[in-house]
Amino acid sequence: MLEERGVVATYQERERLARELHDGIGQVLGYVGMQAEAAQDSCRAGDRVKTDSLLTRLIDVAHRSHADLRHSILALKATPTEGSPFLTTLEDYMNDFGRQYGVPVEFTVADPGVQDAVGPAAAAQVLRVIQEALSNTRHAAARKVQVAVEGRDGHACIVISDDGQSFDLAELSRDPGRHFGLAFMNERME
Repeated sequence: MLEERGVVATYQERERLARELHDGIGQVLGYVGMQAEAAQDSCRAGDRVKTDSLLTRLIDVAHRSHADLRHSILALKATPTEGSPFLTTLEDYMNDFGRQYGVPVEFTVADPGVQDAVGPAAAAQVLRVIQEALSNTRHAAARKVQVAVEGRDGHACIVISDDGQSFDLAELSRDPGRHFGLAFMNERME
């Protein structure tokens, strides 16, 4: 039964990745192709102002897409594997995140035995929640992030805090459709 669940989870992840590639990089490449053709046409017509405007937009899209792709690769790389301790995978991810985004992440573990409280299935979910939380610190313009792991009554307790801009929780509950990351974090934790 566990093996069957693993196969189903693998197929679901492949479907999710296919959707992400289609909706992400696939859409961007289509847009880039159309804009490049328009820039080529305006260049041939001698319209330097329009050409410059189109190329400036292409550069911006390329930079943003590259950053998004690097973030996705970083998230995929940081997947707990069998035999790899959860806390080690988490620490490696946070170090990579800090280097990539220039935001120092202070990591503290009050009780290394807490690792035993996080089984392999839960580790994957918890790691994804932490990844989303760290990603959200970028939106908050955080300059420093703290991740603390401690044990409480045989359970792992993870606290993530930063010095970035806060948000109004009441506003989030009024418009939940705009904040998919927080909803997904909640679903994973459930």
